[in-house]
Amino acid sequence: MQGFVVHYRPDKGFGFIRCDQLPRDAFFHINYVTGSTVPEVGDQVEFSISQDRDGRPRAYDIDIVVGPVRS
Repeated sequence: MQGFVVHYRPDKGFGFIRCDQLPRDAFFHINYVTGSTVPEVGDQVEFSISQDRDGRPRAYDIDIVVGPVRS
């Protein structure tokens, strides 16, 4: 799937990814981001999806495809 980072807390190591194919933003943890790049709000990402025990989407195998646009 593809989406973009809409929230990331570097002090906590988690954030959320928005994807048009999902009914709500997917939670992710920094441990599931591949490579050494730290995600930033606006990063376009590719990822796999699973669900937690309450049915909420969880992202894993997250690759940052394009960083955020900066002026």
